[in-house]
Amino acid sequence: MVATVQDEFSWIGNRGIGCDWRGNDIRSLPSSSAELCNSQCALTERCTHFTWTLAHDGYGDRCFMKSGAVSRSDAVRSAIRNPYVRARTICGLVMV
Repeated sequence: MVATVQDEFSWIGNRGIGCDWRGNDIRSLPSSSAELCNSQCALTERCTHFTWTLAHDGYGDRCFMKSGAVSRSDAVRSAIRNPYVRARTICGLVMV
């Protein structure tokens, strides 16, 4: 049986847990939650999706805004080494 993205990540609405979107970064900024990251992205021109992470490697909680067309099948496993942080990384499609 081949694992699919649906199997690999838990999705709640348009947000996946433990995943990332590769490339297409517009900018990153501090953000205390995935909900705030979604709102910040929605207010940013060209931002269509985001990755939000807990504090790690000297950075605080962070929102990575991204642009371009993506779908759930484009999500990849977060490359963050810390398993606690990796399991709580959120990739999201902007909900307005």
